Amino acid sequence: MSRSVYQIYGGMLRFGNVKEEKIENGWKFYKIDWVDDEAYNASVANKLFLRREEYNPEWDWYRTDKVNFFDPDEMISRINMLKDDFLHISTVSWEDRVRDSETVMNKITAEWGSNG
Repeated sequence: MSRSVYQIYGGMLRFGNVKEEKIENGWKFYKIDWVDDEAYNASVANKLFLRREEYNPEWDWYRTDKVNFFDPDEMISRINMLKDDFLHISTVSWEDRVRDSETVMNKITAEWGSNG
């Protein structure tokens, strides 16, 4: 089964793999084996302590609209595109950046001068 999913919880990006699924009341639910999820687990433990509640094993099931399926290889490839783009930007010389910003400022100044 092992389909990969992600979820954003409280600003945290969580990744996991589906290990079970069930249908209940017309909804598909998944039990997920989350990876490196200590921050989430600490958050849940803190909420339980503050609310004086017990953990409910039903919380291990996630409704299909609460998780996002993805292909890890495709996501890694797209993330690498961001990295490559960042590296390209960082290799542009400081002089080129200054020259480009001066060109933009000259155009803005010329437009303001012609409208004033």
